[in-house]
Amino acid sequence: MSPIRHQRPSPATVVAILALVVAVGGTAVAGSGPNANSSASAKKTAKKALKKAERAQTKAKQANQTAKGAQLAAENATPLTAVVAADGSVVRGSGVTSTNAKLGGNGLYTVEFDRDLSECVWVAQIGNGDGTATIYGEMSTFLAGSPNGIFVQTASSGGVLADRPFHLIVHC
Repeated sequence: MSPIRHQRPSPATVVAILALVVAVGGTAVAGSGPNANSSASAKKTAKKALKKAERAQTKAKQANQTAKGAQLAAENATPLTAVVAADGSVVRGSGVTSTNAKLGGNGLYTVEFDRDLSECVWVAQIGNGDGTATIYGEMSTFLAGSPNGIFVQTASSGGVLADRPFHLIVHC
């Protein structure tokens, strides 16, 4: 049997083994010193910062929604009103932009306001603007062709279309 011959390792093998020893040893040193938990600590700090930023963003969104709600509430705090004479002229009101009487006959009116009324409620009552004489009759209302308008139809007590003065209030 021939004796085992030992060869020297090549310089590349020596460098590779040295690099491996340093790499493994470096990991062991990093995981055992006073900064062993620094990676976990950094993760916790990052999570805390992220949660804090998310809370701040949520609060900012809530403040923005509150401000929008307050603006809408202020706009809608005063009801829209119209007191309309039998000829269709506006005696007084708030938010009224126009009225149109006699749309094809007696007792037919549209009252236009300065905003969309599709999400609002309204009530109308036959009556003079000065509160003097009692006027009898019937009426009906519904949303006009435009989202800003209310169609009003007035009639005599017998149901015949007739011009009548009325009060209209809209609340959004």
